[in-house]
Amino acid sequence: MNEIITPRKRSRRWFPLVLGILFAVCVAVFFAVRTTFFAGGVGKIVSNRFLDGTPFILTIDHIEGSYLQDLTLQGVKVRYTGSEGAFDLFRAEEISVRYGLGILMKRSGTIRGFSLTNPVLRLKTDSTGALIVPSFGAGKGEWPSLDIALFTIENAHVIVQGAQRGDALDELNLVGSIRSRATELRVAIAQGSANGSGRDFALRSLKGIVTFVQEPRPQGASAPAAPRILLDSLAAVLDESAFAVSGTIAPSSRLFDLAVEADPVNIGEITRILQIETSHYGDFKGSLTAMGTADRFRLDGVVNGVLSGYALSEFAVSMLREGGLIRLDSLSGVVNGARVEGRGAYTLEAPNVLSLDVDVRGLDLSKGFVPGQKLPETTFNGAVNLDYRVQDEALSFALDLDEGDFLGFPFAEARARGSYANDTLSAAEYQSRCFAIGPLTRAPTSYETASPVLTPGSGRDSSASARGSMNAKMFASRSLVPE
Repeated sequence: MNEIITPRKRSRRWFPLVLGILFAVCVAVFFAVRTTFFAGGVGKIVSNRFLDGTPFILTIDHIEGSYLQDLTLQGVKVRYTGSEGAFDLFRAEEISVRYGLGILMKRSGTIRGFSLTNPVLRLKTDSTGALIVPSFGAGKGEWPSLDIALFTIENAHVIVQGAQRGDALDELNLVGSIRSRATELRVAIAQGSANGSGRDFALRSLKGIVTFVQEPRPQGASAPAAPRILLDSLAAVLDESAFAVSGTIAPSSRLFDLAVEADPVNIGEITRILQIETSHYGDFKGSLTAMGTADRFRLDGVVNGVLSGYALSEFAVSMLREGGLIRLDSLSGVVNGARVEGRGAYTLEAPNVLSLDVDVRGLDLSKGFVPGQKLPETTFNGAVNLDYRVQDEALSFALDLDEGDFLGFPFAEARARGSYANDTLSAAEYQSRCFAIGPLTRAPTSYETASPVLTPGSGRDSSASARGSMNAKMFASRSLVPE
């Protein structure tokens, strides 16, 4: 008697076979994804999506992990091959990614963890001086919308190679989070540190937010718009300096528009990092804004501190740096106890000439206005025009003063032109109108003057004029006294 085969019995016979086929496929996929072929395929997919149309390509040597919750990519490289040659822009020994099933099913765009081990970023400039980097968002698709809850970068190295010199940032360590959207990538740094071996500095702490922004490609344009970098309270602590920066940087044009809070900034440390040769020293606190490029920028702000021996209090400055010249469009504040307001200029190349045209109130030359020299006590109020050659320590001046005193000798007004160099003060012209208490005489001196003239005036004041020179070391014993 023939057995009747029902549909249910047929399904029972096929069920083990289907399970066997699925198991075989899973095993095949499990081993296939661990092959170099699969890793190479992933690299091509990523390159086509994000780097298509650029001279950059992503390659991956090996991939391993559970695939349902974590992956480890080994031997990751982003290589440039173009008109400027060929080099590895980026490489990392290992990249680890932790995620949940939700991201695979597109229910959640959050990656739990992302870590880079021993990465190297090599930045080179092209013939125009611009950095050779991929345009943000270049390729066929936009950047994915996802969040990285925690990222870590361990022992990274950043190498920057320009046309004439190179720099390196070693032992860079960062911890933070990342948010990626179609046209922006936001990196929130919770903690960072690094060493600048080439410029001899240590970055003790780094915190803040850095956002990379790519505007949508203009209609009909062959290339995307230039990217921008936004800084939001990016705070850095060095050995002797601490500051926070907010603003915008355009890497392609090297333009910047920044606001800086200095708390404090050490001149020697910062100029060493920027590789600026200068004899200036000291530190200051304050708020500054800077706009332009490294070769030409405007700086405005209010600072307090000591710079090269000059004590500054609520000192406001508006200046323009253009090549080797700093144009001081506006100066206002207290310097070594004297109120100063005016303008000036400073040349960055030898012999480093500081020119000032200012109005002063309560200027006392004995309070360190010529470092290392003992000058007389004064009270100057009025217009001061001077040129000071920093390296030669040579000064030329013109004074048009209101009521004040010199060496304890009061005057109602005074005008003078002269110079100071090699410990010698020379007066090409000196005129004053003095308050007369009685006939005036001049204390004995051991120096010669050219036709000194003292002319008594009438009424309650008198006038005097003279030409000559005197050694600065004799100031302490000089006086003009009533007879």
